[in-house]
Amino acid sequence: MEVLFSSSFWRNGVLNRDIFYWSNITKRYILAWATCIGFMLTFAMRCNLGVTLTELTKPKNVTLPVREVLLDETLPDPGNFNKTFANGLYSLAQLYINNRRKIDENIDTDIVEKVATLSWDPEMIGLVHSSFFWGYIITQIPSGYAASIYPPYKLFTISIIISTSMNIFLPVAIKNENFCGTIFLRIIQGLAEGMLYPCCHGIWAKWAPPLERSRLATISFSGSYAGPVLGYALGGYLIDNYGAFGLLSPFYFCSFLNIIWIALFCLLAHDSPRSHPTILQEERDYIEKSLDEKVFAVKSFWSTPWKSFFTSLPVWAIIVANFCRSWTFYMLIISQSRFLEDVLNLDASQAGVVGAIPHLVMAFIVPVGGWLADNLRRKKILSPTNVRKVMNCGGFGTEAFFLLVLSYTKTKIDNVMALIIAVGASGFAISGFNVNHLDIAPRYASILMGITNSCGTLSGILVSIVSGALTKDTVNAREAWRDVFVLAACVHIFGVVFYGFFASAEKQYWAEPHEDMIRLYDDDNGFGGEDGHEGPGGYGTLGQVNTDLAQPPATATNGHSTVEDDGYHGIN
Repeated sequence: MEVLFSSSFWRNGVLNRDIFYWSNITKRYILAWATCIGFMLTFAMRCNLGVTLTELTKPKNVTLPVREVLLDETLPDPGNFNKTFANGLYSLAQLYINNRRKIDENIDTDIVEKVATLSWDPEMIGLVHSSFFWGYIITQIPSGYAASIYPPYKLFTISIIISTSMNIFLPVAIKNENFCGTIFLRIIQGLAEGMLYPCCHGIWAKWAPPLERSRLATISFSGSYAGPVLGYALGGYLIDNYGAFGLLSPFYFCSFLNIIWIALFCLLAHDSPRSHPTILQEERDYIEKSLDEKVFAVKSFWSTPWKSFFTSLPVWAIIVANFCRSWTFYMLIISQSRFLEDVLNLDASQAGVVGAIPHLVMAFIVPVGGWLADNLRRKKILSPTNVRKVMNCGGFGTEAFFLLVLSYTKTKIDNVMALIIAVGASGFAISGFNVNHLDIAPRYASILMGITNSCGTLSGILVSIVSGALTKDTVNAREAWRDVFVLAACVHIFGVVFYGFFASAEKQYWAEPHEDMIRLYDDDNGFGGEDGHEGPGGYGTLGQVNTDLAQPPATATNGHSTVEDDGYHGIN
């Protein structure tokens, strides 16, 4: 009890938060890991449908007990009876004895037929999967624009709340084979999740210092690649070990985890460093002074340079890269379980574990790639543009090569290893195109993410339909899947060429703010810059940016963390 009244526990009558470990973790990294977990749980929910439908549409052996078999179905053909009356009676008596023995011993008959639990054909399954993207594509650009006006973390939370609600009702619709109801719920789920990436970019436009953009953004995005690890592994385990109830339990379990995340994220997230009540002053100053793009709100829809977006080659480079990456990513999210079970002959539990490994590797590679990209840039080994090109084209090129290897190898171990390397290597590309929006137009990062991700969504719609059509032939499943993977490799090769020629990490001229479009952020009245109000250290000023402000503070005063040459980190 004595420590509770010591001077180290209290400071000027107020609880000293510096003695707690969590108080010294930088808020931007807490936010990064919180969004990472949000992405992970949401993408795990996306896998629920693929795992469950694969199991429900798989033909199973159906047998009938002997009691249900009519005696006359097993009677010998009278024409084959011996012509003598005695032999005929003997045959009937023997048949009766044999059938009674089967009934008494409760022995089943031979297999009657193979029947699927769910009667939907592959085309219907493809429509169910693609319907998610019908909604997903609609909200990309509107949510990107909304995130430039309203607090993006709130929109991020609302997105997951709606998606989780739909995930709770999905198993009910599937259990009752309500095809239209399932389509409807998937469209609503897509509308909600279409807000995630644009809103996340809106968050980092306010929280990420330039030299940490790759790191913070890739920590967040790594959750979307860890999600399938949880979704496939957990789904396969529940289905194999909990019988009929297990077919639906992945939906409810993931929804429950998301509800817990929503409650915690509402406590941890804040709109900007200025609005965070417990952020250390050193971290707040570092973020605010390092941002060469202050916290601006887009004044109106019409003042946004929409035409420049669609005539900019660097923007089109990101669009093409997003389309190419989404092709393989959504192909695996939707159809990976079918490939592992139909071609490699794995059961649901084995397919869940094996299918999770590539995404687990990628979940580790993505933040490593972000750290590598930031260090290449900070140490001036490569220019910002070359950093993005090397990371993106290297990841895409390696993925394309191993997809071709996967197409032409025949052993299980070779298939699995090629799949792991292909998916894992693509994680480096996330530090290329997926962070590029913050380079070329920080003010419009959320809007650009909405535009580019819309095109990525088109890829998801197309690949679900194309993959379903190519893999209808279950007799020659390996040859069908070979075509799927070769096509994916060709898509990635095109992405390497286009991004390599046209990508840029330089801020575009149309991304510079104009005085009639700017409203500066203010603690008291939100956005309002016309009154000339200045924040600390010139955080609300217009005009030429002082490059000295982009450097981290010389010392840290909290006594618990050190300041490194690439920024104030505290405990990350």
